[in-house]
Amino acid sequence: MPRVAHTIQRNGVYYFNFRYPEPLVRAGLAKTHVKFSLKTKNWRDAKTKAIREAAFHQAEIERLTHELEDGTDLHDRANPKPDLAPISELSKREQRDLILKWFVEMEKKAERERVRFRESYDPAQKEEVLEIARTDLAVYEGPETPEHHLRDEQLARFLKSEGFSMDQEKLNEDFKQLFKKAVVEVQWRTVKALEGRDFTNRDPNFAELHSNSEVQKPRHAGHTVAEICQRYPQRKSEGRISPATLTSYALPIRVLEQFFGLSTPLSSLTFEDGEALVRFLAAVPTNASKRYPGKTIQKAAASEAKRTNPKLLSPKRQKDVFLTIKGILSHAVEIGWIQRNPFASPALLSALPKEEKRQRQQFTAEELEQLFRSPRFLEWRGKRDKDGTQTEGRFWIPLLAMFLGVRANEAASLLVQDVREQDGVPFIWIRETDDAGKERKRLKTSASERRVPIHAELIKIGFLDFVDSQRQADADGFLFPEMKPNKQTGNRAKVLSQWFGRLRKEVLGEELSQAFGKDFHCFRHSVTDCLRGLTESDERRYALLGWTDDSSKKNAGFGYGVGFALTDLKALVDQIYYPGFDPSFLYPKT
Repeated sequence: MPRVAHTIQRNGVYYFNFRYPEPLVRAGLAKTHVKFSLKTKNWRDAKTKAIREAAFHQAEIERLTHELEDGTDLHDRANPKPDLAPISELSKREQRDLILKWFVEMEKKAERERVRFRESYDPAQKEEVLEIARTDLAVYEGPETPEHHLRDEQLARFLKSEGFSMDQEKLNEDFKQLFKKAVVEVQWRTVKALEGRDFTNRDPNFAELHSNSEVQKPRHAGHTVAEICQRYPQRKSEGRISPATLTSYALPIRVLEQFFGLSTPLSSLTFEDGEALVRFLAAVPTNASKRYPGKTIQKAAASEAKRTNPKLLSPKRQKDVFLTIKGILSHAVEIGWIQRNPFASPALLSALPKEEKRQRQQFTAEELEQLFRSPRFLEWRGKRDKDGTQTEGRFWIPLLAMFLGVRANEAASLLVQDVREQDGVPFIWIRETDDAGKERKRLKTSASERRVPIHAELIKIGFLDFVDSQRQADADGFLFPEMKPNKQTGNRAKVLSQWFGRLRKEVLGEELSQAFGKDFHCFRHSVTDCLRGLTESDERRYALLGWTDDSSKKNAGFGYGVGFALTDLKALVDQIYYPGFDPSFLYPKT
């Protein structure tokens, strides 16, 4: 049986053995030998595989020799390119354009082989080469096999020449399928050409392309995902957005950057991309950055899916993330970076999972009695730190929330200067600045700034006496100096909220503490319900609770005038009460 060219045998198994020319080896462009098992002992199979492998490496020799002669590769080595950009960061359209350009490169090489077949091969060689071409076509049309690694390597080298690296794990399915179709189309054209038959292009993706087509390297079309994700939080921070709100942008921005790719042009995003985003949000794990440090959001989702009981974003959180991403793209429309928001369709919101309707529970009179009679609560009255400074925030802030409906951070951030009196009415002034006009804190929204009369019960419990003592100690300081701002959000009530959660659990027990709604924010809901029963005026409720009075909640008249007199609001506030709960046990002992 004749010897198979470019092979050696070991224990009957054929190995492919190919030597590269010495000049290419010396230039560092190739290894001396390429040697690997053909995994067959059959002479005919070995011959077919060896011819195919030799053809590929011969084409590589021609390419590398050309680079060596014109100095292209040597110049690149002397002047290395910047780090390669991951192909996964390109948009789908840009990835498609790269595949089309690669297809033209493959067609050029294939056409040279077709010409050589027609002009140089004898009839026996032609029959053999044609049979190999048909075999290759069957292989490439079938499922993935080890033979495909050569094409993968060829694509990787092409992408490197274009400035991109290929990571198989991060490639999207559309890219992989188009790559396979390109390989099949070239091979199908080759078979038809070797058979001497005219052919029309089989795959519409490549209908207009041939070996002489001009396909430019794809360029980014307009502003990218990376640009808007950098600009949006910066622009928002210039306004009245709170640090906590800015922090909440972290997950939506991470999803937008990693799911679509940093270099993706905003103009390339479509409604279908919005649908894909909605489906992906359902697989995003909670606290992904902490639980899967260093992993992309896609890999974190894949890892979480393998868990028996995956912890995923709630329907509400999914909606919040989507709405933030939608808002980011709306900002891009506002500044003229794109013409329209591709995620603005109501159909995308409808595709999100529905939030479970749960009835928020409130504290009963008995539970309030337990909480406020608890030694763990009462011990904070009159509390002082080692320097003698009063640190009674844990005592007064829950009571301020209970009788005034203020937010936890609004109360925790109060200055001594913010407790004032006008027309005989003591009130707290919820604002961002001090008397000198210097900004000392941040509010949730512009509507949060307001003057709230102090409830008669708070006065009876001794709140104004506490304020007077703090004024004597530091008239320009914070009313609750122990409430330090959180480093990330600036929120001064985080420690208090955590403490109140522990208090609730300790006093009410595990089951009641887990009831939906029975938390610190419950007080604001209770005050809202009480005010709803005391007045039919939405304006008064908004004035006391600091809600945004936008057009969805009122008519244009809401914005007229200077607001309500403190005496009128005081009469309303003093009527806030909790049926069955008597706070007189909190009055100072005389």
